Amino acid sequence: LPGFSKTLRKAVTMRRQRRRRWRGAWRAARAAAAMLALLPVAALPAVAAASAPPAAATAPSPTPAAAAPPRVAVSIAPAAYFVERIGGPRMQVEVMVPPGVEEETYAPSPRQLVDLLQARLYVAVGHAAFPLETQSLLPFLATHPEIRVVSMSRGVTLIPMGDAPSAGRSTDPHFWNAPAPAAIAARNIAGGLEAVDPARRQVYLAGLAALERDLRALDAAFRRVAAGPRPVRFISYHPAWGYLAHQYGFQQISVEAGGKEPGAASLVALATAARRDGVRLMLVPIGLPSKQTESLASSIGGKVLAVDYMARDWLATMWRLEAALAEVAGVHA
Repeated sequence: LPGFSKTLRKAVTMRRQRRRRWRGAWRAARAAAAMLALLPVAALPAVAAASAPPAAATAPSPTPAAAAPPRVAVSIAPAAYFVERIGGPRMQVEVMVPPGVEEETYAPSPRQLVDLLQARLYVAVGHAAFPLETQSLLPFLATHPEIRVVSMSRGVTLIPMGDAPSAGRSTDPHFWNAPAPAAIAARNIAGGLEAVDPARRQVYLAGLAALERDLRALDAAFRRVAAGPRPVRFISYHPAWGYLAHQYGFQQISVEAGGKEPGAASLVALATAARRDGVRLMLVPIGLPSKQTESLASSIGGKVLAVDYMARDWLATMWRLEAALAEVAGVHA
């Protein structure tokens, strides 16, 4: 147990250091974004006009199959995966939150905001836990109605953050990490693509249908896990898998609580509870040193899986997680 606590404290320290590094960038970028949002009357239209094709061009319009798909910008990498699955490999997708940064504290750079003017569709998460959207991007996009905004979360039933419902508790923003809400998000994105590019409607419908087939297969696999001979309990450093646990009756035990990082006493209590309850899987952030990962696995007497809840290769990540949970449940392929 002391080894478990010591190793997790190192992981907590790494996360705190990342947050401190991005806090200054967040303040500066917020100020820059606010200033840039005041420029549409003068400077920004000139940027957009400079990138537009010459008005004198008289080449015949390409067929829908040959036409370039619209440029799309998204807040998070999983949304980019859905856009590319629905629209095909030719889609040009810009992800606003770079890999490995804190989505809670990141703010777009002025360069990103200028580049955003090239997009015809913006795919927002649509949750208050993303100040990137509420404080920077959505106010900026409100001054540019030519860029359509679609919310991934529209129609998703949000669940409370944490293990049990509680009146007034904030809702969990990680809805894309379970097949059912992911399917709703995908349909929202497909609708947005059709709205800005009706000529490619059949392409988007076909892409959505293929993605929904994969989601049904993933759902069936998780249902088999849920029906396994052993209960599925797992520890997660960041509580990013609440919708998955909710949909299939799993138990997620979060290291972070209420958005706050744990102290030493909380970590020891967590390790004690994990051993008592037979928890044999811990999900940790990508990039945790292998020595720490091995120490954690030894401490809980089980397996530690490094998994990215913001992965761009979303489906592959979900299948990796399914395989690990199947092992916990005693389900064999």
